[in-house]
Amino acid sequence: MNLFFDFEKFFFNKEENNIKFSQKKRSNWENFLKKKTCASVYYSHYFNIFQNEILKGKYLRFKDLSFEILIDNKLVGVFPMKLLDTSNNVEISTLEGHLLPVLYDNNLPIKIRKKIDSIIIKKLIQFSEKHININLSFLDQITPEFSLSNWHKLLLKSSFKCNIQRESFVDLSWDYVKIRKNYRKSYKSLVSKGQNLWNLKKLTNNDKSRWDEFKRLHYNSAGRKTRSDKSWNILYESLINNHSRLYYCSNENDRMIGGALIMLTSFEAMYAVGAYDRSMFKLPIGHALQDFVIKDLKNSLDIKWYRLGKFPNINDITKPSEKEITIGGFKNGFSTHLITNFIFS
Repeated sequence: MNLFFDFEKFFFNKEENNIKFSQKKRSNWENFLKKKTCASVYYSHYFNIFQNEILKGKYLRFKDLSFEILIDNKLVGVFPMKLLDTSNNVEISTLEGHLLPVLYDNNLPIKIRKKIDSIIIKKLIQFSEKHININLSFLDQITPEFSLSNWHKLLLKSSFKCNIQRESFVDLSWDYVKIRKNYRKSYKSLVSKGQNLWNLKKLTNNDKSRWDEFKRLHYNSAGRKTRSDKSWNILYESLINNHSRLYYCSNENDRMIGGALIMLTSFEAMYAVGAYDRSMFKLPIGHALQDFVIKDLKNSLDIKWYRLGKFPNINDITKPSEKEITIGGFKNGFSTHLITNFIFS
């Protein structure tokens, strides 16, 4: 049985109470996100096609099945989703094995959102039960919230077990002085030291030579080629179309020694790719660069959050590596908020 075809037949182009799910069109998706005031980078076009390119090299079969939600042929929501096939199992996910909540039109009534959420979760459960080698995992509260979502309540009602992970954020609406006061105490002097040692810059005029230098730095830092040329081209396209920014620091010879690619929506910025000269790990390159990124994001963009990334713990249900714990701990030292993501599986 072709699972990919079976899934499309099961989900798409069937109306239910005037609600229809239809495979996404890039122009529709991008226009929808432009109007949405609280769209995480996780829903953005460039983040998803970049992830797709990475995943293609890891799975036997892969297909992006992200879809649009239409009511009376009007686009009211989007749902990113991928179907991944290995030799042992099939995975339906959006991000690191988890499905994200639907992103809705701001004006869509809660009552209709609840109905759509219920239909989607029910269909996913039915499909996974039909194909017994599929496990479902859902992620909720991916941005700072003050109340549990309907998605959360429906998953509890559907008897999924709930675990947590944590993410570090910077609230860019705060005054910079207040943000800096929240830095880990030891970081403040390290930031100042880095500022005195290196030149901190933001890529301008889409300087291709600097971009290529960042790619080489990433290769040298990793010790091998970890991403395809196409994936790098996607990131550069996002840069020249103002969906990303590259920040870097250089030494006295103008050689790049550290860089950070930041992906953007009108709601948040996200630390996406970093590369640093391994021979200088004991020096505070990352400290000075993160402070520079925070200041520039705050001063040049009208966005609420800077997503630094996960803050893992050794006792998490998904066991992190020592490297992941170290990186998460470093980034958390710049945060103003630590939020809880809920994992339902």
